[in-house]
Amino acid sequence: MPRRVIYSYGGGREFRELFASLLMSQLLVTKFEEPLYIIAPALADVVALDNTFRQTAALLPAAADRQQVWLSEVLSELARRGEVRLICARSDSSKSLINRFDSSSAHAPSARVVDDTAFLPNGMLGTGFFLEGHLRFATEEPMIGGERIVLHTTRGEPESAQAIAVARERLDKAWSELLATAEDARA
Repeated sequence: MPRRVIYSYGGGREFRELFASLLMSQLLVTKFEEPLYIIAPALADVVALDNTFRQTAALLPAAADRQQVWLSEVLSELARRGEVRLICARSDSSKSLINRFDSSSAHAPSARVVDDTAFLPNGMLGTGFFLEGHLRFATEEPMIGGERIVLHTTRGEPESAQAIAVARERLDKAWSELLATAEDARA
């Protein structure tokens, strides 16, 4: 599946399943070389994975006996496997999520707060994929914040591989600039 489009009207369940699948795909990687980015106007500690049948137990042993796995738990585990970078606009929900991470831990996501995320490619960029579009994390479940989201993967269409490469280049450059100018979300 080189590219998938999900529209906000009627696509809520599909998006939540896609988001969970992408997080699980990253949990399967023992160490990723390129940073994982999540860029959203607001982040919150949402239910990221359904664990009703203990399907995440091998990858997230601490959450093995619970039916829901929170985004903060997944991001903390992913930070053990590589660099996780969060970019979000200033909001109470974002601050609450970011404060869940121990800033002294080597396995905490890095986070930067900006006034507006519109100048960046919003979504989630990981190894082999770019989930492009405005994601909403203001409720208990992740949602589509705009009209649609598009999943680009490195398999298949050259346009998708190019979209991933462009997003990676723009986000890496923006991150370098944000390190110098934007406030650390934990500050």
